[in-house]
Amino acid sequence: MEVLSSREHIIFLDGKKSLWFEKHNFSSCSLKEDWSICNEQDLECVGSCFGIIGVIEPISGLFPKILVIKRSCKVGTLPDDKEVFRIDEVSLLEIAADGYVAGDLCRCHKHGGVASSRANANIGKSTLINTIGSFKLATNSLKNATAQAAVIASQVRPGSKKDPRDPSRLERKICDEILKLFHGTNSFYFCPTGDITKAVARQKPGVKTQEECEDRFFWNKALLSNTSGFNLQNRKDFFIPIIQGYFETARVPLFLQEEEEVSLDPNMIPMTESALPSLELTVISRRSRFRCGTRYLRRGVDENGYVANYVETEQIIRFSGHTVSFIQVRGSVPIYWSQPGYKYRPPPQLDKGELECQQAFKSHFNREVDTYGKICVVSLVEKIGKEKIIGDAFEKQILMHDSPDLAYAAFDFHDNCRGLRFENVELLVSALEEEMKAMKFSWIDSKGTICEQTGTFRVNCMDCLDRTNVVQMAVSRRVLLLILSKLGLVPPEGKVPESLLLAHQTLWANNGDAISKQYAGTNALKGDYTRTGKRKLAGMMKDGVNSASRFYINRFRDAFRQVAISILTVMMMKMMS
Repeated sequence: MEVLSSREHIIFLDGKKSLWFEKHNFSSCSLKEDWSICNEQDLECVGSCFGIIGVIEPISGLFPKILVIKRSCKVGTLPDDKEVFRIDEVSLLEIAADGYVAGDLCRCHKHGGVASSRANANIGKSTLINTIGSFKLATNSLKNATAQAAVIASQVRPGSKKDPRDPSRLERKICDEILKLFHGTNSFYFCPTGDITKAVARQKPGVKTQEECEDRFFWNKALLSNTSGFNLQNRKDFFIPIIQGYFETARVPLFLQEEEEVSLDPNMIPMTESALPSLELTVISRRSRFRCGTRYLRRGVDENGYVANYVETEQIIRFSGHTVSFIQVRGSVPIYWSQPGYKYRPPPQLDKGELECQQAFKSHFNREVDTYGKICVVSLVEKIGKEKIIGDAFEKQILMHDSPDLAYAAFDFHDNCRGLRFENVELLVSALEEEMKAMKFSWIDSKGTICEQTGTFRVNCMDCLDRTNVVQMAVSRRVLLLILSKLGLVPPEGKVPESLLLAHQTLWANNGDAISKQYAGTNALKGDYTRTGKRKLAGMMKDGVNSASRFYINRFRDAFRQVAISILTVMMMKMMS
């Protein structure tokens, strides 16, 4: 969409509709027809973008900003064939002291405008005048670019020292951190015509609008709420709901052995000579916008029952008109706890007593049961050592809760997998197989729903990263085998085809790395096992480097990153004023 600037407004033009922001008040916007721009004075094109993420309120009393998508890349489609895009670069638009729209936008292919260069604004304006032709544009010319440069230069005194108390320095630092969250992280995704915030089982037929988005995973909802009188349905062409997490699809051709016969329909002729149609495997992770943040600054639960590092991961298989989905979730232990201090691995501590934790614990699991059905909790926390205090408190809360909708499995990952014996994870998966079969999966074909997932696994360790990645991958692999058997692609006691197994491991390893970067700043540990199925010495050495990097990031960089995340998710800007 085109971004235009006039004397009083910033205008986003998309087809025959336009969205208008007042320059002195970004919290006020209105939807108009495209011909409305004919009455605007000093109209110029300043660039183009792919959509609006939201409005950031002013920091320290300075000007507010509009966060827009500058560059994006298609990464796949949802089961309803709606295209999904990854956000590769964003831009912050603001109004400079002289009224100019400052920001780094893409060049407008229609008008040639680009906001990052004021000299190019002349090109954007002249081309725009020629393009809209009959529109009644004002005849006021643009300010001379040289004069503007002189004004800017006059405001900077050579040799002057920066005032450390200058609030604009804080603003620039926070804005830099906001941009870093998006640039090159492969963490944010959107679907312009569909709803990426909802899993397959919760999708409703018909047109999707932002008003129907899943509140937990509608990551920029707070930014959109900064605009008063907001009507998402009327502005859905301009404001784009995004998720933080991961999305990747692999298309895997499946081949039959000569003696195998596979058919989804008894009336179909078995396919024995050539390759089956490709199977499409997708992994989508959606991070909750509640209690969102960085590793040591966000732990445990809050008073509303929301936990840190909460992520829903959905594995989707599409084959020959069939769509099958299985969901798992992860999240911090839902009690009040933290890890203060500056040690390499500070000991965890309980911040509140049992009775205070009980209400938050209850709120958390009541919401989980309402959303997913029966919850099978899989705790990978150590039963001895520093982690024991958290594991014991968690178990006690589960016993006190005493709910028939809660099953609990404790598996001391470090003890059971000591000495590179990661194959012991299969012992846990085998013990959980009856739960898998009982909760089933969501299965839809062209005629409707065949079955629904009636529960889910909630896996956690301390960080809900490395150990959790390994176990969730192993569970999803066993579920994948069950699904392939139901689809008739493998015999009941068969194995996952090698090509599909490799794609599955790669997708889950990439997913684990993405989730880990968002929370801890580095790739996941134990990633070599997730990616290859083997634990090696080289992988352990790489984990040592990543652990040291995490320590540095957590202690020296996470404070500003946490502020940036809070600004985007819970409207923290007012506290900075």
